[in-house]
Amino acid sequence: WAREWACDGSCEAFSLAVDGAGQSVTVLSFGWDDTLIVDGQLFKGKPDEWNSLAVKLDRDGDIVWVSERVPGTPEVAVDALGTVYLAGEFKADASVGGGKFQLDAGIEDSDLYVLKMRP
Repeated sequence: WAREWACDGSCEAFSLAVDGAGQSVTVLSFGWDDTLIVDGQLFKGKPDEWNSLAVKLDRDGDIVWVSERVPGTPEVAVDALGTVYLAGEFKADASVGGGKFQLDAGIEDSDLYVLKMRP
């Protein structure tokens, strides 16, 4: 199987991991003035940094879930149970998970984060 996602601007498939069940998680990154369409939903870049989405695909290449937007261009890993981990850098305020994960790098700094996501 093969998957594609429409991009207007600078986009890339940044990182990929496969779990023990053959499901994959791919990080799709796009610039601050760019748009990306995943599973019929339009995502527009947030100003001042790269933006990313994690997309989980089943063994047949069908979308299981699409994450909320995460900052930067994180690397992805999965554990034996299929739990997804993203690790990356951010340079501005960010919120992931409906306000459950608040990040504040300040005005001129950049900080690092690790985010644990569902299988």
